[in-house]
Amino acid sequence: MKRVAVLVLAVAPAAAVACGGRLSSEGSTFCSGATCDDDPTTSEPTPVGPSPRPTSSPSPPRPWLPPPIDASTLPPLPPPPPPDLPPGAWRQYPFSMSDATTSGCTGGTRYVRATKFGMWVGVELCWSTRYKIYLSDSAAGTFYPIADGAGGGEDHCELVNPNLVMGPSDSSWAGSNCPSCANEMAWDHPTGALVYTRSFFGDYFNLEAWPQYNLYTSRWYECGVAIP
Repeated sequence: MKRVAVLVLAVAPAAAVACGGRLSSEGSTFCSGATCDDDPTTSEPTPVGPSPRPTSSPSPPRPWLPPPIDASTLPPLPPPPPPDLPPGAWRQYPFSMSDATTSGCTGGTRYVRATKFGMWVGVELCWSTRYKIYLSDSAAGTFYPIADGAGGGEDHCELVNPNLVMGPSDSSWAGSNCPSCANEMAWDHPTGALVYTRSFFGDYFNLEAWPQYNLYTSRWYECGVAIP
């Protein structure tokens, strides 16, 4: 019997095996197509081309805005009220006055302060020692002139001079402790306009319509004290 020698070729693992046009690092791996399924290091192919644009959320709707306002058509704002002040402390403040006023100090600087009567007194200066006196129930309210039912307004100086002591008559400076005090009576008062009234020193004041007779005010006062 004739022996036939069979040569078995042992193929060592190749350094690289053709794999779909690429080389696999595993010689024993059978490659087909574009990837080697058994190669754990193989990743999906990177797409070629421009990167997609990032998507953005839609812009929120713009709020409705009213049309611009012409400031020249708005009424003027009233001045802010001054802070609460203890009696005796004057504060410069452009308070609002009644149109029905008989002032001899028109256009002067104005000051306010609180009073012991629970009201606000306002003065309009002719100069520091001569002024027109007004009253109001609030610093931000309207200030009205003061009328006297038993004189020409002499006792109104009590509002600005806490040390004032009147003499035997509230309608005269004679006998008072204020020899420098003086006032000028206004005879042409505006009948029917609102005015604060009282008759005697120390009394409280009432707001009422100005009668035709018997209530008179002063065009200015000199009460023996300088303001402020």
